[in-house]
Amino acid sequence: MDDVTQYLEQAKLLVETIIGRLPSDGRERLLMQARTMSNLAGSIAFLSFEVDRNGTKPEFGVPNLIPCRPEVLSPDGTSFGELMVWRDDAGYIDSLEYTWWEGNPPDRLPGVDHLRFS
Repeated sequence: MDDVTQYLEQAKLLVETIIGRLPSDGRERLLMQARTMSNLAGSIAFLSFEVDRNGTKPEFGVPNLIPCRPEVLSPDGTSFGELMVWRDDAGYIDSLEYTWWEGNPPDRLPGVDHLRFS
């Protein structure tokens, strides 16, 4: 597996994990979208992607920011930042934002084992 494919799979896993924590209303439509993610672009702080708009339906009941923002924990267990999944105005998920609280920006996406959901 090349680096681009591996990076896309990691981003997809993070997005699916975040969406999987949503209440059941609309969750399945968003998960169907996440499974079709492709064409990853951008930086570690803001990754954009495309989803299949033909095989999935938009989720209009969810605001632009998916209402689940897990904290990202550093290796020592302290809060380092957070992840946010965004959708476009048509209701399709389209980006993953990674914010950090201080210091240097991260150089890679976190693993799902470094996420804390409240």
